[in-house]
Amino acid sequence: MGTATLLRVILISMVFGFLTVSCNNFLPPQPVIKNTTGNIVFPPDANSPKNLTQPENQPSEVDKQADQKLAEEISQMTPEQIDFDFVKKNLLEVKCLKCHQAQGKAEDLPFQTRNDVVQGSNDVGESLLVVGSPDESLFYLSLLADKESRKGAKKMPSEKAVARGEVKDVTPTEIHLVELWIKNGAR
Repeated sequence: MGTATLLRVILISMVFGFLTVSCNNFLPPQPVIKNTTGNIVFPPDANSPKNLTQPENQPSEVDKQADQKLAEEISQMTPEQIDFDFVKKNLLEVKCLKCHQAQGKAEDLPFQTRNDVVQGSNDVGESLLVVGSPDESLFYLSLLADKESRKGAKKMPSEKAVARGEVKDVTPTEIHLVELWIKNGAR
């Protein structure tokens, strides 16, 4: 079929309300999946960043092993060894500093140094950290999953960022690490 004939077919099809030539006729067929609301969704391709075998927001086997390794490391440490540098390396650099640094979404509340955290406060002037008291420290409370336990503190990392895959949620071991660090003087 020549180009002129193809254009006539397209024009006639459009006039009668049914376009029979579409780009999809030239693509390999895709399986059609309907979600729970009945909307059609397309499955991710093999290059998709999402791991199809892993439910949303659930830790992978690698994450579980890393968390277990951290728990073992913490259990062998003295309270004096759990210092800001250890917390920064094992939590802040991995899950917080993307936002809590210069040019980040929360650049007004940086976590680059111990003094940033110890002397920091939220937008209404409440201290982030009360040395020796994790239950009074927004820095600790904001990590807790249960809204009531957070005592009004905003959940961090934010549930939206976790849902979008921008960051993984904190683990119980990471929360315990912050709790120990604060209880033992936030050195």
